[in-house]
Amino acid sequence: MKLRLVKADDRNKDLICDMLDEWYATGEKIVPYAIRRLDYHDYETYYRNIDTDNNHGHVATSTWFALDEERNIMVGAVNIRHYLNEQLLLDGGHIGDGIRPSERRKGYATEMIRLALEKCRLLGIFRILMVCDKDNIGSARSIRNNGGVLEDEPVVDGVQIQRYWITLEPSKQPQQLIRRMSIEEIPKCVEVIRASFQTVADEFGFTADNAPRFTAFATDKSRLLYQFCVERRPMYVYSVDETIVGYYSLQFADEANAELGNLSVLPEWRHKGIGAKLLTDALLQTRSAGRSKLKLAIVEENRRLRNWYESFGFVHTETKKFDFFPFTCGYLERSVPSTVYYRVHSADIAWITKQPRGVFTAVWRIIDSGVTTEAETAEYWKNREYFEKALPLPPFYADGNPDCAVTWFKDTPDGNRIWEEMSFYRAIAEKYGPQLYVSTAAELPGDLVYEDDFQVAVKGQNDGVTVITKPLV
Repeated sequence: MKLRLVKADDRNKDLICDMLDEWYATGEKIVPYAIRRLDYHDYETYYRNIDTDNNHGHVATSTWFALDEERNIMVGAVNIRHYLNEQLLLDGGHIGDGIRPSERRKGYATEMIRLALEKCRLLGIFRILMVCDKDNIGSARSIRNNGGVLEDEPVVDGVQIQRYWITLEPSKQPQQLIRRMSIEEIPKCVEVIRASFQTVADEFGFTADNAPRFTAFATDKSRLLYQFCVERRPMYVYSVDETIVGYYSLQFADEANAELGNLSVLPEWRHKGIGAKLLTDALLQTRSAGRSKLKLAIVEENRRLRNWYESFGFVHTETKKFDFFPFTCGYLERSVPSTVYYRVHSADIAWITKQPRGVFTAVWRIIDSGVTTEAETAEYWKNREYFEKALPLPPFYADGNPDCAVTWFKDTPDGNRIWEEMSFYRAIAEKYGPQLYVSTAAELPGDLVYEDDFQVAVKGQNDGVTVITKPLV
């Protein structure tokens, strides 16, 4: 057995369709749900849309198929939910998995879950819930083989289930990541919010007696639970491995505006750029949700905080006074960025630019090393020919790149179309390494030296621009 998790694409169409043909022929329910959600007979639509779009109110997910490379057969699939809502906390869990009927009881499930847990680590999920029916002895065994600890056995819709938690060890190199909050993390987020806002209360003399509705005193589990479950506010955390050190939420007041709620950083984690990253992420999420403005409220007397928001382009709009607050409320807003820039790269540093090596160079180094198969090498040159025709080559490369410039894609239809055509590059990097990352900037990340419809090239990096980097999974 040599199992590897792969994304659905046009190269593995026959293997995936063969697995699904077999599975549907049995008449049994196919799991995970993600691989039966769409009609695989329209394969292009199937593989391009298999992962749930979080912007439509669903939990964001990532789906992989399990390929046995020794036998060249697709044996199953896993679907990872990036966070838990109330229903998934009860009977869904973080990982849904299934093995095709003809390949069960061969040890695939245990290995597939192990590989899925490594994907969870990249997503910043270190405590993973897995759920199975109590009478599914094989599934329970596979979960326990990966460190699952049984929490309880509730009855849901007349079926007794088992809920297991798997705890991953922290990374040797701590991973700092902004991600969606899971419902079970609400108690920890309450602690982060209260501790963060307590420093404001201490500075201005607010107490539970004179300002009981101030965030430091009024925030509790029930309030966040209501905002999460009833108001459906998306909530985000800044985590360092399994430790949550920052938080913010968004509320979509109408079709045009979003409101920023409770941006918080633990006092001991301040002055490390975390607040700037959370605020930038909030702007990016607001833009992604189709809103044009992000609004927020502060303690008006807190001039330092107002100046900080204004340094990010927020404009003060009004003040209000409420009887239940011993301070004035100040309101600020700013438009979301009209253009967002993103760069796909590895972690290693390029010799010329002194920046992380871009995806094109990273994949070329894999091909040049000779580790790929003959078919993969041929497909690389086919893809490279396409990109050389479709993507303009910045002229400075012909001069040896004297400005040490790096290119960033534009988050526009033209720029995104190029990225969508790079599934082969992603697959090669995932198979052979290195791990790829996506860096995103809400402003031009450096001094512009070149621009076309697809990309920009910049030299240096503007210290005033916050760049958010996440693993590509």
